[in-house]
Amino acid sequence: GGTALRTTELSAATPGWERRPLKSLNLDAIDCVREACVGAGHAASWFASFDAGFNWDRVNEVAKFDAIQCSAQFGDTCVAGGEKDLGVSGNGGKLWSLPLSGYAGLNLKSVNCNGATECLLLGKTQTLFTTDLVNFPERHPTITDPKGTDALTCVTREICVGINEGVVYTTLDGAVSAWSQNEF
Repeated sequence: GGTALRTTELSAATPGWERRPLKSLNLDAIDCVREACVGAGHAASWFASFDAGFNWDRVNEVAKFDAIQCSAQFGDTCVAGGEKDLGVSGNGGKLWSLPLSGYAGLNLKSVNCNGATECLLLGKTQTLFTTDLVNFPERHPTITDPKGTDALTCVTREICVGINEGVVYTTLDGAVSAWSQNEF
């Protein structure tokens, strides 16, 4: 995976195949019409080339998402995440990009957007924040224990809660500072 073969001399006795990197390890199929080529792979990923296979760009890659937010008030922007991937769509979920892919331990449980590009992303053991849907700096997680927090949600832009094994976790500032814990 991660490489395609290309030739411009298919009818020659020795076609002279060249390797082309595709920026993906999941490519399973490829098809070309004249200069345009499309490669497809796992998790609905597909790539396109408009120069007969010299350069390739990811057109769409939809990963396994466990949490998503699409809001009409923010236009066609959708943000979603799962165990290892974070996806962004600018057209209501038709096409996706993965700003974070294969991110070990992401495990997103809640996506909370307060604008077209401002989102707080709560994961089992991580909390991320973005103002541009490109960069996702970390904020304070609910706890640092590897067991993490199973259920998380936000009530307002700053007030969020999580629950796990008889403990309630709360942030009043969008996880800028450490979360408080209370047993019940």
